[in-house]
Amino acid sequence: MGNYFGFICWTDSTNGKTYTGSHKGSIDGYTGSGTLFLRAYEKRSHKFNREILEYVYDDNRDVLLEKEQKYLNEINWNYTYNLISNARGGGLKGRKHTEEAKQKISDIHKGKPKSEAHKKALSENHKGMLNLKHKEETKQKMSIAAKGKSKSEAHKKAISNSLKGKPWTKVRRAAQRKEYGTIL
Repeated sequence: MGNYFGFICWTDSTNGKTYTGSHKGSIDGYTGSGTLFLRAYEKRSHKFNREILEYVYDDNRDVLLEKEQKYLNEINWNYTYNLISNARGGGLKGRKHTEEAKQKISDIHKGKPKSEAHKKALSENHKGMLNLKHKEETKQKMSIAAKGKSKSEAHKKAISNSLKGKPWTKVRRAAQRKEYGTIL
């Protein structure tokens, strides 16, 4: 016998909203995975009634998604906890955030304080990046792209200030010679 999937429908008796979902394997202990549904269920689980819509014994993902889509098409979208109207099998699989959504996510996280554990993880991740080197081909492309572009006085001053007090390394001396033909 192949895999089996269960299709369920939860109904919130306080407002009539429903949540329709599917799960691979036994759905006896399975509640659901919808964000809005789970929030409501955690607050008042005793107000929800569960109906098992169907069990399907099939290994073909397309058949299963087609079956789930049939149930989603029957939903009254004014009274549901489901967020997505097409069957994907859960998550963001096959879907990308819009630029607007990306901006909203970015705005939400700006200015949020980061825990010490998060700061440490970011620091460790960045340390691994410091040892990366550009390929010669990439360096050539960057060089070609930068040719003919002049730096503003403010940019030159910022570079100068960032280098003040730093020792002259062989790499820094070589870069100075290359750009100006001499060491100042």
